[in-house]
Amino acid sequence: MSRIPQAALAVLLALSLAGCGWHLRGSGASARGLDGAAIALASRIPDPALERQVSRELQTYGARVVAAEAPADATVELLGESLGQRVSSVTAGADVRQYDLTYTLRYRVRTPEEAAAGEARAVIATRTYQADPNDPLVNQSRRERATEELRTEAVGQLAARIGAALR
Repeated sequence: MSRIPQAALAVLLALSLAGCGWHLRGSGASARGLDGAAIALASRIPDPALERQVSRELQTYGARVVAAEAPADATVELLGESLGQRVSSVTAGADVRQYDLTYTLRYRVRTPEEAAAGEARAVIATRTYQADPNDPLVNQSRRERATEELRTEAVGQLAARIGAALR
């Protein structure tokens, strides 16, 4: 084979592989266990952004999110969230080098078959970020970014657990 047909074959193969999964886009949601399930969402957390984020993630998993008072296959109650921070590394001069953040999202899932509320559970996500001893604004920005990432990770874990519980 000459070089030109080999190059054309390589390009054709790369293009066909790139489009390979396009028709499967989103199909993972139905395999996650919430395909079409009606999920009511209630929150004791005063941050509506978290409730919207959980709602979007549940919809990504294939659920239909309904009002808290509507009939549902399950009710997810967001009970609380917390963020802990601890120093994980210091320099020889006792300046903080790294912080560990731990984000906890507490929730409860109740199905219509359960007369009482389900057991309270939690998802926990952790992350380390680098500190800058000379710039507190950089530290604040890094902490905020890490907190957003942790919340996103915890919401993903929550949706996966709900999907597994309802399968």
